[in-house]
Amino acid sequence: MTTALDVALELAPASGVELTVTAGEALPGTPDLTGPESVRALEPFHLDVAVIQADGVTGDVVSVTDSRVGATIRALVERANRLIVLADSRAVGRLARFPVPDSMTAHPLVAYASAGDPTIEAYARSGIDIALAR
Repeated sequence: MTTALDVALELAPASGVELTVTAGEALPGTPDLTGPESVRALEPFHLDVAVIQADGVTGDVVSVTDSRVGATIRALVERANRLIVLADSRAVGRLARFPVPDSMTAHPLVAYASAGDPTIEAYARSGIDIALAR
């Protein structure tokens, strides 16, 4: 299941992949489907893993710049056994406008940042699993 149109386009032709795309509103400049329709579409599902994109990651909070995206992420967090947070170096250590409570607690962070970044090292010391992507 995905809320992202770009992910759906990549996975659709793959053999052996069953794909569900949520309903929702596509925001300008983003491939994500979001809003109340997206949240409602997620209600009946339980997810093994949810992968979310963050605009900000500080302490144990993921944050985003749009409240509709935040509501969709909150719905994913509530339904997932495991959460993987993706963030680029601009998001790490930054708080965006809309926090998603409990979104980083005991979940891995995949960061597009460099080794030795003090914020990344602080997350690693706090017990959050870190994977640096290049």
